[in-house]
Amino acid sequence: MLEEQVRKWAVDNKSVYIATGGMLIPGLGKIGPNRVSVPEKFYKVILDYQEPELKGVGFILPNKGSKEPLQNYAVTIDKVESMTGIDFFYALPDEIEEEIELKINLSKWNFSRTKTSYKQYPKSEQPIGIVNINYASKEELMKLKGIGPVLVERIIQYRKMHGYFRSVDELIKIKGIGPKTLEKLRPYVTVINKNW
Repeated sequence: MLEEQVRKWAVDNKSVYIATGGMLIPGLGKIGPNRVSVPEKFYKVILDYQEPELKGVGFILPNKGSKEPLQNYAVTIDKVESMTGIDFFYALPDEIEEEIELKINLSKWNFSRTKTSYKQYPKSEQPIGIVNINYASKEELMKLKGIGPVLVERIIQYRKMHGYFRSVDELIKIKGIGPKTLEKLRPYVTVINKNW
């Protein structure tokens, strides 16, 4: 929901600066043969540096499902910086940086039209959201631009033959998905395996 919301804010505000990542701390669990750390929380900070209204907001989200509204996870950018040790927008003039990072005003951010409010859109304009290609149904895969019935069947067959996709780049192995199609799909797909 947050990824979708931020894409909308980028359009609403002409452009935004975004920093995002996992909150890595000592003692995190590891998964997979490469022993990748699994963060318990993720952060995202968003800066609108366009006049007439300079503003910023941060989010700290647990690495688990939730039905809570996004506003419940909103925090000041200063809070995210204190938890991550990262100075996100150090290049801003000091007085502007302090104003944007120490305060939060959610009324300046339009929280409409997320996955919880698809009915506001005409059907042809409904947002795609992020599709997990390891578990997506035929109907979900069909919502991806440039993916028709033939490619949907090939993706599903690939899963049956090879198991879960390990990365989005692996889509290139599907006949009919070339580099250009892959780049168009990249913002809208992910590869999460519930067993990892």
